[in-house]
Amino acid sequence: MAIRDQLAAYAAIAALTLGVSIINFPAAGATTRTLGVVYPPWWSTAHIWQAAASTGEIVDLGGARFILYLHSEAPGLNVRARRAGAFLVFDAGGFGGCGAAAGRKFN
Repeated sequence: MAIRDQLAAYAAIAALTLGVSIINFPAAGATTRTLGVVYPPWWSTAHIWQAAASTGEIVDLGGARFILYLHSEAPGLNVRARRAGAFLVFDAGGFGGCGAAAGRKFN
């Protein structure tokens, strides 16, 4: 793993650890349609995108290559993301509408 990726991973983990009190974690039965998903930073980009695409529609990118925003009309997006290997799943709307705001579609 490149130094840049390692630093990004450490920064993301630190930010998530410090900001855990403001994150709205969706429960297993939640009906949230758009979620931020953090995948393991040591996974390849191809592996991350494959896992994300199998979970829902990729609608935006996060601040690091292992953070994506997913959307699905089908219930259980958070459960599918965790089963696909996500470290952290959070409600994208809990950050003032961050992610998916651009309306881009990647798959």
